[in-house]
Amino acid sequence: MNNAEYLKQKNLLPETTTYQELLAVLTSYGENHWWVSDDPRVRAYYQTLDQSSPFILPYRQYMADLTLLLGREVQVYEIRMSNKEALKQEVEQAWEKSELNTMASAQ
Repeated sequence: MNNAEYLKQKNLLPETTTYQELLAVLTSYGENHWWVSDDPRVRAYYQTLDQSSPFILPYRQYMADLTLLLGREVQVYEIRMSNKEALKQEVEQAWEKSELNTMASAQ
């Protein structure tokens, strides 16, 4: 799926500012199309690190993916600007742990 198709699925019209902003963000990732990954951990990790606004992922999907990555229920207030740095640190720790587990399983 290319970037334009993804944005069409989000019901964004090409003539809108939001469409143009998101298209630029998606393009900046090059071949890394994490937003269409089958792995919710990948989607949660990259969405948390992404500093663009609005979210690339649908909000509900991001919350579900984040809950799965962190292994706990995530509250809405945690992704607000005031708590974003603490959440980012927790996500990075969970990501590193899951990557280590993946590598250990492969051996």
